[in-house]
Amino acid sequence: MVRRAPLAYFHPVARGAYQAIYAVYLVQEDREVLRAYESRCALCRLGHPPLLDAAHILPDGHRRGEPVVPNGLAMCKIHHAAYDADIIGIRPDLVVEVRNDVLQEIDGPMLRHGLQEMHGSSISVPRSRRDHPDPTRLEERYEQFRAA
Repeated sequence: MVRRAPLAYFHPVARGAYQAIYAVYLVQEDREVLRAYESRCALCRLGHPPLLDAAHILPDGHRRGEPVVPNGLAMCKIHHAAYDADIIGIRPDLVVEVRNDVLQEIDGPMLRHGLQEMHGSSISVPRSRRDHPDPTRLEERYEQFRAA
């Protein structure tokens, strides 16, 4: 964990041969992101920890995708998936946008209340200013959303 190296579990498949069956990053920063947001989704304020993730603004593989709180947002699983899929974006001024084609869809209450009604709302941020999302990272990630 100190070296931020992945931990992999191996399952024997034959004599002397093993297959990785599960890999996990033990990252303290994920817990710190959830703590900073008081275990609530930054978008919808859902406060059920088993349904929350620490979403990265810029992903791990990005040159500035460090596992630090200002590169994270606490999100419920639906908003995290929508953010990663560029269905929703967050502007540097902390306002949520929903992709136009998704705003035009008619599907059901989850789409309407869970995504479409987020359009134009502001995210909540941690109390501590040092834990706020980094506006430069948000800007870069927002540009990716706009290009999608």
